[in-house]
Amino acid sequence: MSTIINSNEEILTLAEVATLLKISQITARRWCKSGKIPAIKIGNHYRIRRQDIDKLFDKYAFRDTTIFEPKTHQA
Repeated sequence: MSTIINSNEEILTLAEVATLLKISQITARRWCKSGKIPAIKIGNHYRIRRQDIDKLFDKYAFRDTTIFEPKTHQA
């Protein structure tokens, strides 16, 4: 499946996404790698479409649960 990027789309770096979400770059990288944040990898660098971050906010805003909840360990 191929994706065409519109030249008007805002493409974000991992650092920009981390700043927007107020998380560390390590967490942003982990979420991209796991698929929680849709991203493409160019070489060793992730690139994320701004509209994908906006969609995440729209989808999970004002809910009691979120895909970003930390995992709990059971004893």
